[in-house]
Amino acid sequence: MTYKTDKDSPQPLETLQNSYFLMRHGKSVANEEGIIISLIENGRSQYGLCDAGKEQISKSLQNQSFLDSDTIIVSSDFLRTKESAQLAAKILKTDAPKSSPLLRERFFGDYEKMGDSRYKLVWEKDKDNDENTCMNVESPKSVLGRFQNFIQEMESLYTHKKILILSHGDILQIGLTWPAGIAASQHRSLNHLETAEIRPFILPGK
Repeated sequence: MTYKTDKDSPQPLETLQNSYFLMRHGKSVANEEGIIISLIENGRSQYGLCDAGKEQISKSLQNQSFLDSDTIIVSSDFLRTKESAQLAAKILKTDAPKSSPLLRERFFGDYEKMGDSRYKLVWEKDKDNDENTCMNVESPKSVLGRFQNFIQEMESLYTHKKILILSHGDILQIGLTWPAGIAASQHRSLNHLETAEIRPFILPGK
């Protein structure tokens, strides 16, 4: 897989001029089937939201009060995140959501289309290695670089906006290591993001 990595990233920002909210996609068909779908060719037009996932997104957005019709929604270009974003836009009555390949699922390499119990094997390997690429998995360092690139891009385009980032568990979890001030390899030490959960993204000192 070819992604922009941390080597392409600007210096990490110390403050943000926009307000960011992270939201993991709703439960998907892949979640129901218990398989890993991390390659865009497999996830662009298949493995969208299941009915339970659509309900999760609806409930999560209806039970919050900080996002409104002025919110800018940007998602990964996987079907499960795009469907989540489209549903969010409908509920919030926002403009049509945008998508970015920088927000794609972490690539799980040779584990693609295998059982999702392999996630734990990858996370265990991650613990002491920001550059873990075992089984051709995308490293935590690369995932964090993509996330930082995305934030920098949004900061260059918008000012004083609310931006809802609709993406996948690992990239959002790894992204949260940035404000936490810990290595990307330690992402599983943070509270796990559940499907359809919304969490603010705030850099220290803002």
